Amino acid sequence: MAVKILDEKSVFKVYSMKSFGNSLFRIPSEQCLEVVLQEEQVFTCHLALPMMPARELAEAVRWELPLHVPFNEEGYHYNYRLAGKRDGLQQVEVFVVSKELVAQYDELAKSRSLVLTALRVQIGKDNLNLLMDAKKRMRPSATKLYNLGTALALGLGVLLLAGSYCYREQQLGKLSEAEVRLRGLQIWQQRFEDGEARQKKLDQLTTTLRNLEGEGLVWSEVLAALGSSMPKDCWLASVKQKEASRMLEVHGKAKGVPQVKQLLQNLEASTVFKRVTLTETGEGKNGLLSYKLLLEGKGAGK
Repeated sequence: MAVKILDEKSVFKVYSMKSFGNSLFRIPSEQCLEVVLQEEQVFTCHLALPMMPARELAEAVRWELPLHVPFNEEGYHYNYRLAGKRDGLQQVEVFVVSKELVAQYDELAKSRSLVLTALRVQIGKDNLNLLMDAKKRMRPSATKLYNLGTALALGLGVLLLAGSYCYREQQLGKLSEAEVRLRGLQIWQQRFEDGEARQKKLDQLTTTLRNLEGEGLVWSEVLAALGSSMPKDCWLASVKQKEASRMLEVHGKAKGVPQVKQLLQNLEASTVFKRVTLTETGEGKNGLLSYKLLLEGKGAGK
């Protein structure tokens, strides 16, 4: 397996031909691309859920997760693993990556004529793929399948025409049927081209909307800055963005006041935040100090 290091944060692995057998309904293995993410690129949260079968657990995680992640409901990919049991509850560790980060790696893959098939995070012995649509990405494009169907239909048409020289009378019905199928394929081709045109317009609209959102927060930078600013014995509990603003409300716990002071100094030194304010402290459980911060982030492109 060949490995290419494209930047300081990610390792790209290109599958070799020995990794998978070629399949009619699977993209060629040499076109597959895998990204190994660093810890600061992944948002991690812990859920405590009742004991339940694996299928019900997957549904429970899907409904519970939006309450704990700093992304909108449809703006992320995730995967999870069981981290043990405590007090009669299943401890579930969930790893989340934003769709914006996925889109960035999709663009990098396309620029190298590859298909992004895995965003992996290595947690102990577990190697989790965070792409929720990984199986779909492994399938060939609709264009390839359509071209294959068209070639098969044309080949059948040629075979029927050759046989008509010997069995003209008997094959008239089959020739007529083949012509109907070809006309049907042309209709589907026209529909496909129309769909491509509509998709191009949607892509242009999406680009325009992203340009309009240029003043918003870049969450990949925000989460990376928060993660790198955390000193030892200081933990992050939750991050919440206030509506229609660049203000973030951060809750967490620390072993003591020195750790909170160090966290404030690290955040103030960061280039991601314009203003850092400690708004609340209090004594939490197990003798830990709870704290609340108000952060003002810089907009995208600032």
